[in-house]
Amino acid sequence: MKTSNLDFRHDWYADLDTGGFNWHRLYRHLDRDKIPSIAARRVPALLGRPVKDACFDWLGPWLHECGSGVLPELKAEKRAVLAQRLAPLLAAAGADYCAA
Repeated sequence: MKTSNLDFRHDWYADLDTGGFNWHRLYRHLDRDKIPSIAARRVPALLGRPVKDACFDWLGPWLHECGSGVLPELKAEKRAVLAQRLAPLLAAAGADYCAA
């Protein structure tokens, strides 16, 4: 498989979130009924700001940075919060955070 063909956009029409366009490239042979469901909750990314302004999703134990719906003027502040949350975990793993 060529990784350059991966597409991490949503495929809303197939009811698939981030990375949904990879269903046909990567996951189509899996039985959807056998893929475990996980608890998902959306939380505000910034204290004092509503979820609609900037948020993170907790998908089971995974933290997902929600890119859509973030007010452009809050993107840098949100990334700083993410970096702060990840810093101790990455330090323990001997890795660095690289903000895109």
